[in-house]
Amino acid sequence: MSQTLTIKLPKAVTLVNHFGSGHTTTQTIAVSSERLQKILPVLTTLADDIDQVPLATDVGTWRITIKGAGGQATAQGSLLLGGDTELSEQIRAVLPFRELLLFDGAPDLIQRLVVKYEPDATTREQLVIDRRSHTVSLTQQHGATRVKLAITAETVGDLLDELEESLAENEFDSTPSKNASELQVTMRYRYASPEFASGTLSTEAPIYGWNDFAGELQRWLKEFAPNMLDARVFNRRRPQPGDLLYAQVVFHHGENPYSYLATANFAVGDRVKVPAGGRTMYGTIVAMDYFAPENAPYPPSQTKSILTLADPLDEAAGN
Repeated sequence: MSQTLTIKLPKAVTLVNHFGSGHTTTQTIAVSSERLQKILPVLTTLADDIDQVPLATDVGTWRITIKGAGGQATAQGSLLLGGDTELSEQIRAVLPFRELLLFDGAPDLIQRLVVKYEPDATTREQLVIDRRSHTVSLTQQHGATRVKLAITAETVGDLLDELEESLAENEFDSTPSKNASELQVTMRYRYASPEFASGTLSTEAPIYGWNDFAGELQRWLKEFAPNMLDARVFNRRRPQPGDLLYAQVVFHHGENPYSYLATANFAVGDRVKVPAGGRTMYGTIVAMDYFAPENAPYPPSQTKSILTLADPLDEAAGN
């Protein structure tokens, strides 16, 4: 994703988001001259102060153009450098957009995401993901059955960023929906006002990107399954120093399996993406075990590794 931010005195500010899919969204707001004066003087001197260093284009770049009575000045830099974080934060404090990449690549981060699902009078589910406490909590009520799950982990912030991206192309509202939608999403940000989306879990009024949202969250939660219930632990012998984990993968039912090197996060039954004959293919793990290199089912130097878990949507699309 890329962005174009335009500030035009006396008070018009426009942000255009350019998504990789080709979709764009445009937001225009009015900001008082008094507030803009908190950042404009610094912006006008940026072109003179910026260090002239090579651009690291693979991590993203920024470019600023200042037009005034005295002419035009331009500066550019790499997001990797992070030398303009303070200025970026000053701008975010003045401009209440949901996400501003600016000079450091760190947008107005989502702080808290709340999802409520209430399809009927006896079913209620609530998901709360909070950046500050590094906590994911899920409560469920189905009739007389109540379930509560809470996980605290340092990766919650990364999860929030990924989940927000999966829903980024929705048209969010500034106020909660007055309709009794069964699925409601609330996003709370560092500076910007909360945003709301609503819909259903059916195809009648879906929330755009919910498949990606649910899949990403499921993959994250899977990493916290108790060892005592994890087949990846109790269906394997304890590895010895130097042992390698081999997985047997089949591509079609009834075929002979092929050996691949694997890591401990894979399990029997997983659909996986693997290299095969100069291309990638999807297969299913049917067996796994640790082996000393000299006892391996196939020479380690000639054995390829599993690439990743299969994404159902990518597999269905033939990617």
